[in-house]
Amino acid sequence: MRISAEIKPLLDAAKKNGYKIVPSGKHMKVLDSKGRVVIDKDGNGPVIISSTPSESRDRDMTVTKFIRNGIIRPDQDPWKPQKGKQADGTPETIDEEKQRREAARLEGLASANRERAERTRKIRSRWEPIIARLGGWDKRGMQSEAGLIVYHYAKTRGREEAPASVTSAQQMVIRVKRGDTLSAKACVCFEILLDDLERQPAKMQERWFDLLQEAKGLPPRREKSVVIGPPRPPAPVPAAGPLQVLEGGKDEEVFGPPAPTLALRALAEMMIGQPAERDPKELVDIAHQILEMELRR
Repeated sequence: MRISAEIKPLLDAAKKNGYKIVPSGKHMKVLDSKGRVVIDKDGNGPVIISSTPSESRDRDMTVTKFIRNGIIRPDQDPWKPQKGKQADGTPETIDEEKQRREAARLEGLASANRERAERTRKIRSRWEPIIARLGGWDKRGMQSEAGLIVYHYAKTRGREEAPASVTSAQQMVIRVKRGDTLSAKACVCFEILLDDLERQPAKMQERWFDLLQEAKGLPPRREKSVVIGPPRPPAPVPAAGPLQVLEGGKDEEVFGPPAPTLALRALAEMMIGQPAERDPKELVDIAHQILEMELRR
């Protein structure tokens, strides 16, 4: 009888365990070591084997039948080489190993997703109060400004996690706004920027606009500098102005009003972070009151 080369490894495994394979018409049957026909435990009569299985399904059914009736062990399946052992000590086939590796991979991805979701939640809890102090998401251009700063800050600090473009950074800002989970690289970009902004909470707004000017390529704000050197000569006394009667009834000379720098600075700081649709007249009126107080000094 001609035996297919595909089925031969299975028959060799059965013979190795003391079984005999004998012809039975166009097929074959299995005899145990005492010459008795092996009966299928499923009650389907003798274990019959096709000498030329037509497809892998037939072959797999034969393997299952051999294992079920103890003709071969699970680790003797010639088409599933063994690789290690399972937790219960039974042999582990390559297919089972692939499944185990895939399950471990999926669990690793799920764990990483949970970690990124938690990081995003913490970032959003720090980010939203800052946006609110700057005028909120409704302020015109806020989303674009935030994306520009996130991109420029990571890029100029040499971070490999920096987004590829300003547009990519703006998409990251949108994801934070919507509460979507950020990528690990995006988390880093927001975290380093937040650490900088939170370093001096009282000066957060000033720091934001300094970074915005830097990102736009504008010169930084001029800071007052202290020059160490010989003392300056006293300033000349200005010409006396007209007499003014104060509330105490005493006449004093007024040497001209001081420069109204306080009113201008107050107006500028109050305008920072205000929504575009807000009427600035209220802030201008406050600045006028400050100016009047300055001039009365």
